[in-house]
Amino acid sequence: MMVCDKNTSVKTLAAWEDIKISRREDLLILENSRIRRVLDLSLGAPRTISLQTSDGTELASAENPVCDIGFIGMHEAGKTEVPWRIKSVRCSKKQRDLFEMQRVTVDISMEEAVSGTLYKKTYILYPQMAAIGMECSLRTPVTPNIYWNHRIRSLQNGSPESTGDALRLAPSIQPRQSVEFRGRTDDEPVPVLEHPVAGNELTGNLLYCDDGKGTGLVFLQEAAPSMERRDWEMYDFRYDPETQVIRSCTWGLAPEDIQSAKRTYKSFRHVLLVYRSEAEKKSILKQYLARRNDSSPFYSITVNPWGCGRFPKLVSPDFLKDECRAAAEVGATHYQFDDGWQQGNGLAQMVDWNRYMTADFWKLRGPLRETFSEIIQVCRESGILPALWFAPSANAEYRDWRSSADILWEMHRKYGIDCFKIDAVKFRSLESERNLRSLFTYLREKSGGKVFFNLDMTAGQRAGYFQYLEFGNIFLENRYVFFKGNKSYHPEKTLRSLWLLAKYIRPQSLQIEIPYPEDYLARSAADNPPPRPDSCRYPLEYWAAVALFANPLLWFAPSTVPPETRRIYREMMELHLNIRDRVFAGEIYPVGDEPSGKSTSGFVSTSGVAIFFREIGSEHETAYLPEMKNGQWNLIAGNGTLLNGELTMKSTASFAVFECISK
Repeated sequence: MMVCDKNTSVKTLAAWEDIKISRREDLLILENSRIRRVLDLSLGAPRTISLQTSDGTELASAENPVCDIGFIGMHEAGKTEVPWRIKSVRCSKKQRDLFEMQRVTVDISMEEAVSGTLYKKTYILYPQMAAIGMECSLRTPVTPNIYWNHRIRSLQNGSPESTGDALRLAPSIQPRQSVEFRGRTDDEPVPVLEHPVAGNELTGNLLYCDDGKGTGLVFLQEAAPSMERRDWEMYDFRYDPETQVIRSCTWGLAPEDIQSAKRTYKSFRHVLLVYRSEAEKKSILKQYLARRNDSSPFYSITVNPWGCGRFPKLVSPDFLKDECRAAAEVGATHYQFDDGWQQGNGLAQMVDWNRYMTADFWKLRGPLRETFSEIIQVCRESGILPALWFAPSANAEYRDWRSSADILWEMHRKYGIDCFKIDAVKFRSLESERNLRSLFTYLREKSGGKVFFNLDMTAGQRAGYFQYLEFGNIFLENRYVFFKGNKSYHPEKTLRSLWLLAKYIRPQSLQIEIPYPEDYLARSAADNPPPRPDSCRYPLEYWAAVALFANPLLWFAPSTVPPETRRIYREMMELHLNIRDRVFAGEIYPVGDEPSGKSTSGFVSTSGVAIFFREIGSEHETAYLPEMKNGQWNLIAGNGTLLNGELTMKSTASFAVFECISK
């Protein structure tokens, strides 16, 4: 660790690989080979006066009136007669660990003396990455000077919003688009909304600003989706057209969260990324996400029997043994024991009845207590890894997180379970977020990185697509063959969700469901079957192909599936495993038209593998895809041809997988 005070002369504070941190009087320079940011510290807080790409293109204006940090209802740096001062600047080199790649951190500690508030802003630089991460924190003996209730939202004094990062754009750079993400996938059928910038208050986790020619920057908020946040701001970014100042506003903290003078309160992470071309604009976010979380990749083909619609009624030792054997027959790598393995009578006890979940609730269900070791043995003999569903106590803000961690650790220690699906999450308070993060961190560290989490996105107030990825992957949605409305399964819905997300999110981090068509009978009387759902007009191979470029979630009870159908699943999962390493080694992007039931859509990995789908209502056998015109593409599965960017698929409800064999 290196420390300097404000009066230090020109000095290199840190140098590691291509990263260099230097200081000249009140200027602090953060740079690597891809990005350069200059901070003016003369106002007692960092203020960005330059942001450059690797070729020296300037994206920020030196005439910047705002500092990079602030909290709602507190005095702003440089804005009032209340002075701030820099206490220290500290640089640290950090090796790759369980949660993040190698990096250099720069901690700027500040004090605002009137209220006695201590602030810190941490800048995070990565080798060879055009990205700078930022985290803010404060410790204060006072309450933010703001009235808060649901009827009055008026400030008495201080900052009108929390600022996690800010800068003034260079004259040539304009905000163009914010991107909003939606969780609660049980009820929200469209997970991504792209908003052209209009007005001052902008919504989303992403904000793109550029010169209209391909050079620009993007703000990323590693935060919950906009609709899940507890911040008091009614927006995520604020833009002032007169000054061209952009503020990235979320801290993830409401003013009432500040309750102790002895506690440090920390923001979500903000990230600033720069790009020099349309190609870099498309790729920089995924490059960052891949490197940011490269310490915790978790890929699987997971059977989750909840999708059959009657799992708790079927649970018995013999049934679960049959399930594990059948999981191998459908080509799975993991079998996830869902709600029904525990003694307590289901998730509804907490969600609907608000029952306090004691440790006794999570003991093995009666018949399983003496047989679970045998079930796990059958699982392993079948070549299947066990996984487990669990719902920690959201209705108690996870205050018993250590007790929950002990339950999961015992399942890991005794039965070798490494993957835990976490359901029913509600982040209604800062306390709940802190406690659940403590549970995740504790088990990841105690297991030496062996334990991963499968984070359910389907309902509740949850972390979203950018937060907690260092702990595992995302269980995206619940779609059932036997439901109507938003929860009903249809290949077009699932394909559209993945297609929309794949523009920004890495499909490598998502689980995508593959149901069993005959489960539409699961909740119906045998003598009065419902009409066959329209989704069944697609062949089963098509259903399975939708998930090939993500982590397939076999969303049914495989022991209830006929052997000939299991064979189809297995063949498709073997195809997935055959191409997965190459597909996942690149970055995956959507191509073609947005799925609508009448489209030709698909995905391409930059490593040279592509998949396409001709939906059942598509009227055209051919589609021109200019991004696919280079290279020779060889068909490896399905039906179709791809030559000079022209895709031909003669049959509707069909798919085609290609690999590039020459450029």
